[in-house]
Amino acid sequence: MFGTNMPDSLRVVFEHLKAVRELNRYLRTDEHHVAPGVGVLMDLQRYVEYGVRPALEDLVPVLKTWSGELDGDRIKWAPESWKLSQGLCLALVALLPAPLDSEASDPSVNLSAPQSFLTCTLGDCRDCWVKTLLDQGFTCPGEVGRDQEYPIGKCVPWLDPDGSFNERGLLRRIARETTKIVELEPLITQALRAYLSKSSIGPSFRAPWYIV
Repeated sequence: MFGTNMPDSLRVVFEHLKAVRELNRYLRTDEHHVAPGVGVLMDLQRYVEYGVRPALEDLVPVLKTWSGELDGDRIKWAPESWKLSQGLCLALVALLPAPLDSEASDPSVNLSAPQSFLTCTLGDCRDCWVKTLLDQGFTCPGEVGRDQEYPIGKCVPWLDPDGSFNERGLLRRIARETTKIVELEPLITQALRAYLSKSSIGPSFRAPWYIV
């Protein structure tokens, strides 16, 4: 059973998210230094580790066979087919940012990749896997100003359309977008191998976000 590990204090934040964000703005003394509550951040990181990760691996079972890494507010997974002998070249990343600031991002599901690989695959003749993701609502830099850190991704709202919070609904939304990348793993692997055969990046390449 998933969706039962969220700390009660964190659940209250989401159930009253609009009011909590307004209170956060009201209590801040410096608008230029946004510092969400330490308790919320600690609860969120624990929830990502003990709630979100096991829930997503239950909802998308293939993730249990991929290498995984926790990094604060995000989880990174990669199959063997995306690895090189000295590091990781691609990764699927689920990001759950601090929720208190109303201008902060919603959670997102992303594909992390070297910029040179993305430049090659996001050209005029886009690989079919890229087109498939774009058709499913994922976005790229230059189209909607996405962060370059994760050049292909899709935001997932914290809240339901009616403004209410449903933990299981949130996890299912994240899992649904995660599945879209997982299902394209063979095509992404094929594109990666083709890219590596033409580039100077070889087995010694080590990306800054590799998983050991």
